[in-house]
Amino acid sequence: MHSTGAILWSTLEDIAFLFDESWGEGKYDANFAVNRFVQPKIDEVWSRVILTMDNVVLIRHQISILKDVASYELPPQIQEIWRVGLLDDQGDLVAEWRPRGYFHPHGQNWRIEHNQLVFDPKPNVASTAQIDYVPSGDVFVHWHDGTSNLGEVLTTTTFKGTKTPTLGIFDRRANAYVGSILRILGKNPNDAASVWEEHIIDSQANDVFTTRTVMSSAVSTGYQYEVVPAGYTAIAEAVSMAGASKFGLGRGMSQKKANQIAIEYAEAIKTITDRLSNLNMRFGDHYDRQTIDNPEMMVHVHGTGHIF
Repeated sequence: MHSTGAILWSTLEDIAFLFDESWGEGKYDANFAVNRFVQPKIDEVWSRVILTMDNVVLIRHQISILKDVASYELPPQIQEIWRVGLLDDQGDLVAEWRPRGYFHPHGQNWRIEHNQLVFDPKPNVASTAQIDYVPSGDVFVHWHDGTSNLGEVLTTTTFKGTKTPTLGIFDRRANAYVGSILRILGKNPNDAASVWEEHIIDSQANDVFTTRTVMSSAVSTGYQYEVVPAGYTAIAEAVSMAGASKFGLGRGMSQKKANQIAIEYAEAIKTITDRLSNLNMRFGDHYDRQTIDNPEMMVHVHGTGHIF
């Protein structure tokens, strides 16, 4: 791990190590390396991993539905939608819009058109919808060193970033970072009391992020932070090897080194799938004796029902 705690810098260090490169002193600087050798490979690696997973990790996103309005813009980091559900006033899921065929006489219920979620037929009442989706890596990552009083904790759930980060590019698409991970890395990485925080970004207004969970960092400015796609900590090693392979193409690397990088990449992909394939919705084995997963073993709750 890089001394700042930033995964982006750790990825760059891995690539630099393989080619004895020093970003900024050689032909390429760190920003060029992130934008050309890291950013494209995040989406590539994450897509390959998702295709091999049985129980994928999902992200949820809520949108306000208006009466007679069919189309709604989606965050860019959606690879596959698993469910579009209806929420009640308490935020509980009470119904589901199940997709239907293109020629269904009553409409498709919903479909995707580029970055739009389109309801068909149009909603006849205002409501709130929840989208459960598989995330992708389609977002521009960035890191900032906290200088110029940028990187500010505004409240326990809001954080102000910057559109001019130290490393990478600020993604200017609407809601680009919704579903991403905000990593707050403290003001001084060498401070033993500094705590690294990770929070899912629930909503975004320009460079102000609202997190789903409460931040422990004090309300103040000058925090180092980075924004990366969900799951990036798990795939960072594979991204490093994939980025190194692309970087090596321009350096005329030998076939031997290319083979070694390919082996490291394959091992990293295997490790990711081992870790994440059953992280979500995993059921334990069933035993035919008086254990909690035996249907014969039920706990009564004040006579109102059973918990299996």
